[in-house]
Amino acid sequence: MAGCAVKSEQLLSGFAWPSGMSEERPLRWHQACFRLRWEGETPDFSLDALLAHRVVQPALEDLGGSLPLWRFHRRAVRDKSGHLFSLLYYSEPGVEQDLQSVLQDNETLASLTREGVVLSWTVSCRQPGATHAPGAFSDPAWDPRVQKSWPYFIMGVSLSWLALIDEVASVKVVSGADDLASLLTAYQTVDAEVTELWQSQGQHAYLHHLNAVFGYQPLWIRTPLRF
Repeated sequence: MAGCAVKSEQLLSGFAWPSGMSEERPLRWHQACFRLRWEGETPDFSLDALLAHRVVQPALEDLGGSLPLWRFHRRAVRDKSGHLFSLLYYSEPGVEQDLQSVLQDNETLASLTREGVVLSWTVSCRQPGATHAPGAFSDPAWDPRVQKSWPYFIMGVSLSWLALIDEVASVKVVSGADDLASLLTAYQTVDAEVTELWQSQGQHAYLHHLNAVFGYQPLWIRTPLRF
């Protein structure tokens, strides 16, 4: 149950800034998906935090520079996919096999799958597209320049969210209490505290400083505001 420390230098090793990201490299976007149990009216989003911290983070540390870009995606809709937690990763051919091997050895993932919390998982739920551009999985409705630059932004957001989970889990997740029921309960507490931090600190820590990076220029907001 002990939270492993976020090793940012490992997660970002090999990270390519825009000037170093050549579209001639044989990289493709892949999507690893974890389909989760959904009981009751609302999904249990604390399972996303558990998977990110105990399953995906160790894989990111192991693979290091093999993933110059990656990000999380979270969704829960009452359809055939249901509650799905995903890791989108930009890699050269063959890295998906490495990720498969790392995940197969993860004890937390094995336990969650065995107990039916994770219904299924795969390292390639979406096949790589024909294009190898970094912005290939950005929203096609966006300006092409935003599509190309956005993966760098959302990777930083994903890493920040993961680091925040780690900070909370290092206190809330008690070492030695490693049965599955205790693990699930602990990450419900972790997720609740991360949510409280987002709600109480996010306006200034995230939104204000994002606005500051763009020179405090006003946004055109659609009405009603949709998230």
